[in-house]
Amino acid sequence: MLRDHRPNPEEVSQSNELAERAGRFTLQMSPTLRKTFQLRAGRGLSIRDTAKLLGIPNGTVKAQTARARAKLRLLMQNSVGRKRKRI
Repeated sequence: MLRDHRPNPEEVSQSNELAERAGRFTLQMSPTLRKTFQLRAGRGLSIRDTAKLLGIPNGTVKAQTARARAKLRLLMQNSVGRKRKRI
């Protein structure tokens, strides 16, 4: 029997919800962090390509990406904490 390796409807729903939440939270980032994060995570550009496109050094892209991920993580954790408090 062959196994279907495609995601099931629940996994698709969870993935879509997570992507939608992450998109909303990126709006709370500074424009600089948001743009870097969208290019790296959203479009999948390399550090080098992102740096070229933005006209900044590779190290700056790395630092901004790390800051953006940390900010996103914090925003998502705070959101989960607020949901738990409401229950």
